[in-house]
Amino acid sequence: MIQAQQITIKTGIVPEQNQLWNLFCALDWHIGRTPEAVKAAFDNSSYVVTAWQNEQLVGIGRAISELW
Repeated sequence: MIQAQQITIKTGIVPEQNQLWNLFCALDWHIGRTPEAVKAAFDNSSYVVTAWQNEQLVGIGRAISELW
């Protein structure tokens, strides 16, 4: 039997740098980036959506805007 695991979606929070970096490394998105640059990109986003499985970050998305 396959048991579904609950994913929680959160908005308006930017995860800690180590959480972001762990996700980026797991998905091979880290190549050519630094942990500091990844964190800065999310800190400077207009909108951030995260997906969590228990306390682990398992997905993330962001939007940027040209509004001042």
